[in-house]
Amino acid sequence: MVVLLHRASLVRPAPAELPQDWKVARVGGCSGAMQIACPFLIMPKSLPYRIEIGGFQFFEPATVITDYLITAVCAVLIFKLIKSARWGFILFFILQGLSTLVGGTAHGFPAFGGHVLHQVAWLLAGLAMLRLEWSIDKTFQEDSFRRVGRTLTSIKFAVYCFFIVQTDSTFLPVAINTALGMLVYITPRLLNQRIAGGQVWTDWFLAGIGMLIIPGVIHFIQYNPSAWFNGNDLNHLFIAGAMILFYYGVKNFSKHLAAPVV
Repeated sequence: MVVLLHRASLVRPAPAELPQDWKVARVGGCSGAMQIACPFLIMPKSLPYRIEIGGFQFFEPATVITDYLITAVCAVLIFKLIKSARWGFILFFILQGLSTLVGGTAHGFPAFGGHVLHQVAWLLAGLAMLRLEWSIDKTFQEDSFRRVGRTLTSIKFAVYCFFIVQTDSTFLPVAINTALGMLVYITPRLLNQRIAGGQVWTDWFLAGIGMLIIPGVIHFIQYNPSAWFNGNDLNHLFIAGAMILFYYGVKNFSKHLAAPVV
């Protein structure tokens, strides 16, 4: 028998209906996909629906599917970049794909890993952000500029790890890390490359970051299409689209490196 439990905004079902540690696991409310999305994604999600078949419980199927979709997109992009791009960018897609794989599993099967599985997804997502920051820094020629950037981002990542490994950790450090990484650190560097250096490959990255603002708007208006497909699930689709835009940014950067110097 398949049972759909509709979402209730503030009403929690009886404890027997959810795994013992579900309340803790849901404090964060977001998988690793949301780390790369937008600093506004501290979304107070309502309680999840589930599918139950023969006593087997599968929570939030749309969230799991869309998380895994991001993983599949990253896998395809890795395959397409494997022979031409710098390994730093490829490692970003690997870490992001692993993050959403673990995050989707944490949402769908919370009894198997509980809050720890969410923390693993957040750690992988933080590593993906760090790898992207370092890769963008490596597009600059000045060694001293890159060293300063790597030091700052390493300190930021260490502080981030301190907060996400706490037993009562929430999604808040993930959102802050995203804001600092995408908006404060990466965007100004891309704009510098575009304005001062005329590097058109940065347009793809800036477009991807712009697409990642859309989930923030979805959260702000509290848009949830249905109980089966909520705002976070819709956000995952925009994140997958942003990964594709980032791919074109990496691809065009690789062409820029290969072009002969005139």
